Amino acid sequence: MNANALVTVAVPFYNEEKYLARCLDSIISQTYKNLEILLINNNSSDKSMLIANEYAQNDARIIVHECLEQGLFAARNKALDCFKGDYILFVDADDSLELTGIESLLSNAIENNADFVVGSYFHCYESLDKKKMRQLPQFVSRDKESIHGFFLSEGLNSNHAWGKLYKRDVFSGVRYESIPLYEDIEILPKLIENISCCSVIETPVYNYFIRKKSISDSDNIEYQYEGFLARQKNRRFYKENYPSLESLACNSVLFFAFFLMGRMYRSGTYGKEWDSVLSELSRIKKEKQLISFSSRVLVTFSLLLSHPAAAMFCLYSKIKNRM
Repeated sequence: MNANALVTVAVPFYNEEKYLARCLDSIISQTYKNLEILLINNNSSDKSMLIANEYAQNDARIIVHECLEQGLFAARNKALDCFKGDYILFVDADDSLELTGIESLLSNAIENNADFVVGSYFHCYESLDKKKMRQLPQFVSRDKESIHGFFLSEGLNSNHAWGKLYKRDVFSGVRYESIPLYEDIEILPKLIENISCCSVIETPVYNYFIRKKSISDSDNIEYQYEGFLARQKNRRFYKENYPSLESLACNSVLFFAFFLMGRMYRSGTYGKEWDSVLSELSRIKKEKQLISFSSRVLVTFSLLLSHPAAAMFCLYSKIKNRM
């Protein structure tokens, strides 16, 4: 592998005038310098485009593109269609990279001859001005079933697009689906099928900022429901291609189902999504794959719901009565 490889950093943005400069400063100051920086404007109506153009004027590595189709999936696909690097790394416009982030990822890719390198990261809480490290266990494998299994278990909370270094060929014949949220979960099994070696490092490379009213923090049930559908789709993939991993994929569906039902309960929204989730739980129960409420689920609901004890009792009763 080329130690001086060109790394493309793709930054889709939509109305991120408050955060874009912070993101770009973290990229242009990286210790690894051989970068192509693609800024993909996704129909912004604020000053984000002005900020992007100002940075492009001052750094020849920065190229600004317009993506007229609305949606993060479209902006990422735009980057995939025009990037020139040997590798590509996605950064969300409201997040940032650690100073040595790209260097850490690339050096590991070279050391392990890996075409897919995943970094640990920080959860950053802006309102509290603090951050907490999400350290992933070190992992290297050339066995696809083991890699799939990792992301269904230890790496379950690391299936997002950002914080990963992908060799160019990993996206060969693969693009993001046109869904508003959780497109990174849906695409991950396809990408794993394209890789020859995956490496996971304990070094934090990324700062993921948790903000109120962000898309991922949204109570929009239709958006959150996309995460449930993506996990259902992935479960079918594993059932057909890696039967030994179906139970892990099933656990992922169950955990998100409980999470989603908590969101529905909190918002008082009981529509077709609620019925669909209940139907899936009933089907899993009939297949004798339904697991009990784990302590992890209980803790999650305790954090989600304003009155945990009463809410858990009511939610459990509703599920029990409807199944």
